Amino acid sequence: MEFILHCFRSIRIGWPSIRHRLCFRELSRSAFFVLTLWVGVAGVAQTDSPLQLSGPSQTETVNQPSGRAESPAPESVSPVSSAAPAAESTPAAAESTPAAAESTPAVAEFVVPTVLPRLTKADLETRIQQVTASVDLDDASKTQITDQLKKALTRLEEAKQSTQRIEQLERQATMAPEEINAAQADLAKLSAKSAEEATEHSKLPLDELRNHHRQAIADLATLDQQLKTLTEEVDRWTKRIADLPTLTAAARSSLAEAEKQLAEIPAAETEDALANARKSLVQARVSQLQQELKLYDTESRVAEDAQRLLSIQRDATGRKQLLKQKQVEGLQAALAKAEKAAAEQQADLARLAAAVMDEPIKGEAELNSLLAEQKTQMLDSLEQDRIKIIERREDYLAKEALYAETRKQAEAAQFSEQIGLVLRTQKHELPSTSKYHQNSIDRRETVSDLTVDILKWEKERRNLLDLDAAVDAALKKAPLQVTEKNRENVESQLREILNDRLNLYRELTEIARKRLNRLMNLESEEVNLAELIDKQAAFVSEHVLWVPSTTPMSLSLAGEAVELLLELANPTTLRRATDTLRKDVVEKPVASIAVWLLLGWLVVSRGRIKRELSRLGNEASRPNATQFAPTANAVMMTALIASPAALLFLWIGWRLTKGSPIGANPYYFGQAFFIGGVCLYGVDFVRHVFRSDGLAEDHFDWDLAANHVLRRGLVWSARVIVPCSVLVVYTELLADELTIASLGRLAFAIAMVTAAGVLWTWVGPKSAIMVRIGSTSQSWLARLGVSLVPLLSLVPLVLLMGSLAGYHYAAVQLSWRFAVSTAIVALLIFGRALLFRWLLITYRRVAIARAKERRAALAHARESTAEMPSDAAEMIESAGHVQLSDLNRQAQSFLRFIPIVLGAFGLYLTWSEFVPALGVINRFELWENVLQSSQSDSGPVYVTLGDLILAIVSAVLTVVATRNIPGLLDITLLQRLPLDAGARYAASALTRYLMIVVGSIATFHYLGVSWGSVQWLVAAMSVGLGFGLQEIFANFVSGIILLFERPARVGDTVTIGEVTGTVTRIRTRATTILDWDNKELIVPNREFVTGNLVNWTLSNPSLRLTTTVGVAYGSNTRLTTRLLYEVAAANPLVLDDPEPVVVFSSFAESTLDFELRVFTNGLTNFRRLRHELHLAIDDLFREHGIEIAFPQRDLHVRSMDGLDIAKLRHEEAVESRL
Repeated sequence: MEFILHCFRSIRIGWPSIRHRLCFRELSRSAFFVLTLWVGVAGVAQTDSPLQLSGPSQTETVNQPSGRAESPAPESVSPVSSAAPAAESTPAAAESTPAAAESTPAVAEFVVPTVLPRLTKADLETRIQQVTASVDLDDASKTQITDQLKKALTRLEEAKQSTQRIEQLERQATMAPEEINAAQADLAKLSAKSAEEATEHSKLPLDELRNHHRQAIADLATLDQQLKTLTEEVDRWTKRIADLPTLTAAARSSLAEAEKQLAEIPAAETEDALANARKSLVQARVSQLQQELKLYDTESRVAEDAQRLLSIQRDATGRKQLLKQKQVEGLQAALAKAEKAAAEQQADLARLAAAVMDEPIKGEAELNSLLAEQKTQMLDSLEQDRIKIIERREDYLAKEALYAETRKQAEAAQFSEQIGLVLRTQKHELPSTSKYHQNSIDRRETVSDLTVDILKWEKERRNLLDLDAAVDAALKKAPLQVTEKNRENVESQLREILNDRLNLYRELTEIARKRLNRLMNLESEEVNLAELIDKQAAFVSEHVLWVPSTTPMSLSLAGEAVELLLELANPTTLRRATDTLRKDVVEKPVASIAVWLLLGWLVVSRGRIKRELSRLGNEASRPNATQFAPTANAVMMTALIASPAALLFLWIGWRLTKGSPIGANPYYFGQAFFIGGVCLYGVDFVRHVFRSDGLAEDHFDWDLAANHVLRRGLVWSARVIVPCSVLVVYTELLADELTIASLGRLAFAIAMVTAAGVLWTWVGPKSAIMVRIGSTSQSWLARLGVSLVPLLSLVPLVLLMGSLAGYHYAAVQLSWRFAVSTAIVALLIFGRALLFRWLLITYRRVAIARAKERRAALAHARESTAEMPSDAAEMIESAGHVQLSDLNRQAQSFLRFIPIVLGAFGLYLTWSEFVPALGVINRFELWENVLQSSQSDSGPVYVTLGDLILAIVSAVLTVVATRNIPGLLDITLLQRLPLDAGARYAASALTRYLMIVVGSIATFHYLGVSWGSVQWLVAAMSVGLGFGLQEIFANFVSGIILLFERPARVGDTVTIGEVTGTVTRIRTRATTILDWDNKELIVPNREFVTGNLVNWTLSNPSLRLTTTVGVAYGSNTRLTTRLLYEVAAANPLVLDDPEPVVVFSSFAESTLDFELRVFTNGLTNFRRLRHELHLAIDDLFREHGIEIAFPQRDLHVRSMDGLDIAKLRHEEAVESRL
């Protein structure tokens, strides 16, 4: 009944449209709709069960009525394309809700039946035309309606494509068994075939061989493309099968949603054209989704057969490709052999021709012979390059398969202990890529030579194109004159020779270009191979440290270790090693006798070496020592006194290695002894450095208590750690897992416990070393570092626990790197101490020399000047260009930087092999990297723990670089350039600012912060700070202006306001000026830009000094002028250019005024010159009787009459009463 009511409701919906529009077409459509509904009712009445409305099975019969099926798609030509899956998704699936991944939702309360009037393409196109031609609708409504109808057309077209695809897949499913059987038979035939048809290539002519070779290469390219396409299709089907459940669930959810939308359209709205268009769109979407679900179901049924067929076709094509590749290689070898034979025959003919040619043109024939031989050599090189390319390609494929299998095994086994053994073995067997890099360098030279040869041959070939001109030129260069009688014969022979040469040049050019292509191919193959090896090396290095290398330590392994140790100490084993050494000494006595003589001399001379070392220490410890030779000799004495024990170890290891077969136990023991001898020598050398009369105490002036602590720890290292290290190295070289797990771990445990104790005595909180360092730490950061240093003693214990837990390989490798790093740091500290000792000696010599210069200058000043000015010593000291303290400070900065650079390089080389192992920290994600996520197509990118560590390292390096590199740049580079002090300071400051900017950008980049994400925050902060700190910003900008415009530079003498002095520093906020009282004045940078600034040394350091002197009236003015010129000429501080000038300036009240105008270089000499000029003028004027006048005034008194006096007294009395 519900269905019948719905039918009548549909009739009621259609009737208003008939009544209002009076359109016969609408009436016919409504009648057809009613008839279709009654047919549906009749069909339902014949069923025994209730009508089901929400399954895909009912929609198939309704939407595919009899006689209205779509025409089938044409058969695909290629089985590959016919088996290809459908598109990844459709627009309908893309519109699915978040519930698409879930099961099909339940049917709504009021569900529209799937029995709908069939939409056709012609019907929709007709309705679009009617809407477009309608005069009752406005343009906006027309646009909306046509858009909805066009979308419905698109949905119908997608449904049609799905139907065609279903039919295609059904046909392929029917034919699949036959095609699979045929493909399997074809593959079986190819598997039994070892090579292409046997062809005797050597019997084919050269031209036919070339044709076969070209055709084989073309066939191989076709097979390569087919194999690539088949592989892509197999991968596409694999991905499609994995996506089908998700796509099916999404389509079902979208279908349920579309049916719900269709049911929710009110019946009253269907009389509206826009509502009808919207309803048609929903109906088309339902139809498209139904066909899409059917397509997914069909793909699920045929996917297995399709993928199997494609896989067999891919294998067959791969086999064909391999056989064709072998055929190509055989043809290439045959072609190379034939070309070489032809070239050799051509060279033989050229030599024979040169022998029988006439004498005038014999040289031309010999040149052809040389070119033919060169062609033969190039063909040999060409064939060698081909063989190398094949070898590299095969090596690459083999290694690629091996490495891929290793990775799969490692991931499948979850990096277990067995995989650890595989990774360690592969790590040792990985070839070095350095030879490929060297081959690349050599290959560049070959390419360059070939390019030059090609250009030369092309030029010669173009010259030979005109044979007549070439013949005439050859005859002119002939050594013998050609007679007229023989000229025709000679010209004929010469034409033949030059024509052959033309062909030789062409063939040489072709061979050279072919070789260039092969060299590029060889370069590509070697680059790929090197990248593959490096990639695998990085993979192994990343995981080998984090994979267990053995089982955890147990009592049974400890017992096995004791047994192995007793076996090594067995007299039989020792006797065997002794016999090997004795036999080696008998067979090769020279080397051993030389070592034993040296060893005996060192033992006998040990006391004398100690006494010499003590004498050198006493000489170097004197406060006035100015020679570096005692320190250098002490280094040599220390090296000799530390040699005996290490030399014995080295000799034993050397001779055991040379006298034992490779792979025998004595051979490995000899290698371990040799490494132990090197370590023992280093420990003993450092131990003797800290002797009571050694380098550390007498030469470097290091703390005595710290020296004693270090020496005691080194004694334990030499007695315990070095022997245990020999055992550990021996077990690692022996590569026996039981020996490594037992004896190796026992020796390693003893060494690590001893190392922890030694480190605790060195860096413990109560040790003399840390107490001394803590007393000199001023900043909180330094004190924090001192408090954390004792944690270093825990490193050996951590390595020991890792070894006992089964990570013995990682513990050994890390401990070895730590030991090498410690040796590098110790070596750099020793080198730094030597450099500072040399600097101290140099400083003493320079200080003594300057003290002597100052004393000589003061003595000369006392002799030349009767009265010394009070600041004469200061003026003499300031006359030097560089202060001694500044020189010492700059040199110390430079010498500190050298060990840092060398140490960083050495530590990088030590740890670079294990840098990939730190990639594990990139697995810990912290927060999303907004900068990279916006640019990534593979999903969000996160900031990892590794990025955070890199950001911290970047920040630390930025701080260190900004503090040290500008000064180092000034010392090492800028002072060698033709720049003044101001320019050097500006360059250093700008370098510092640039490093701050670059370091900040790098730090924020690692943290995932980009400029785009913080620019508005920075802009807002800039506005706020601009108002609150505008003076600071003004000073900062003024500092930048000072550095670029440079109105005042470091070293300039300036006057700003009432301040006069020398600019010493220009900072971001203020500039420091050192005045004449040696006081540092801090002046804001803004004053230099906006205030009145006088720069006495901006463009010219010369200053004019004007001395005014007045002589008495009656003095000889011409003599005065001459004497003033003599005073100026006699003073060395007066510049000759501009010349001094004497001016008779004025007749004053009591003097005749003269001015002496002179120029001097710099404000430093200004005060001294004024003093010396005044003294010289006074002396000369006294000598010549010229009086320096002083102001005088004459008073004339006149007498007055008595009446005037009485009157004056009366006026005074009146004024007093008032």
